[in-house]
Amino acid sequence: MKNKLLVNVALLCFILFNFASEDAIAQATDGNKKGYTTTGGEMIFSWAQVKKDGEDAIVKWYGPERKHNYTDELLPGSLLDQNSFVHLNKLLRDTSVTATIRATAINYLGQIASEESMNAIKDFLHDSSAIVRNEAVSSFSNFPPERWVSNVTPLLNDPVRAVRVSAANALSGVSQTEFDPNQITSFASAHSELMEFLHLQSDFAVGSVGLGDYYYKTGDNQNAEKYYLRSLKIDSLANYGRINLSSIYNSQGQNDKALASLNEAIKIDPANPRLSYNLALLYVELGKNDKALKYFDDTEKLKFDYDKFYYNYGLFLQQIGSNKKAEIIFGEGLKRYPYSEQLNYGAAYFFLKMNSKEKAIECIRKLKQINPTEQQYSELFGLIKS
Repeated sequence: MKNKLLVNVALLCFILFNFASEDAIAQATDGNKKGYTTTGGEMIFSWAQVKKDGEDAIVKWYGPERKHNYTDELLPGSLLDQNSFVHLNKLLRDTSVTATIRATAINYLGQIASEESMNAIKDFLHDSSAIVRNEAVSSFSNFPPERWVSNVTPLLNDPVRAVRVSAANALSGVSQTEFDPNQITSFASAHSELMEFLHLQSDFAVGSVGLGDYYYKTGDNQNAEKYYLRSLKIDSLANYGRINLSSIYNSQGQNDKALASLNEAIKIDPANPRLSYNLALLYVELGKNDKALKYFDDTEKLKFDYDKFYYNYGLFLQQIGSNKKAEIIFGEGLKRYPYSEQLNYGAAYFFLKMNSKEKAIECIRKLKQINPTEQQYSELFGLIKS
């Protein structure tokens, strides 16, 4: 893979700087012009010959075989498909790579919501590198808290402040009844450091948004609204604040204000798929299916990279009777996010309803791999062999 990349780069440079230059062609081919012809005084080259010359040059410079490199694992791991875990887990346990690379592998693993991925991350919560520990804590956001709280609470006493702050942030909003009683005091101390960190940045728009996010996560909508509005006073183009403001207004039943907030945001940034997606969801709730379909379609055209988009769009299409399109959307979503628990759950029931048992079984098997102890799935698990 790397050799092909190097060849392509070499060819690009050759074309940009040496196109139609007879001397350059002669130099690039060591004086051998085989495959090149002259018509009307202009040089025309054979792409196949140029490609071969480039490949020969790479072998000459780097040898016929290339040593294994961390990118051989990181690149396929970053695709987040059914093969990614093997590559990322291998890279994570490679002691020859830097802490930054291992932290990057953890970041990708956190996006694969499977039991094996979560367990791999847990193995590095007490890594010697603070960068790795910090990323491990942050990567649990896609997993149910009850499955990692007991693993994270010890890091409230980490010797590095950034890790303690990340642990406090991850645990904020989680009921303290889930904590080890011996960690309550440690949480209070780390939480104090977290609040100091958040308030220190709140003079900036992004800092106010961060503080708003904290209050939103902990259920304090009044303070969340205060800091989101504050971020917009500092920077009227800070659309992220408008997105979460609309969520707060929606949770309070103030859908007129939620709609106004999103409409204002989409005027500023019409190419943002998050905005069209949120408008689609709001219009579904309001029972305006025509507008919901329009914004779902807009979101699809903008190629929104989010598993819940495929889940909600698929369910909506099923609801309005567009089963053929729903099957396409669920299929595309599963291809892009094979480890999405919610997407596999929704798709399993859809495929069962459509009598596509093989596709449904595939989703159910994935669910069992992702969350084997979930009681809600017991009926589905009964459809497959143990």
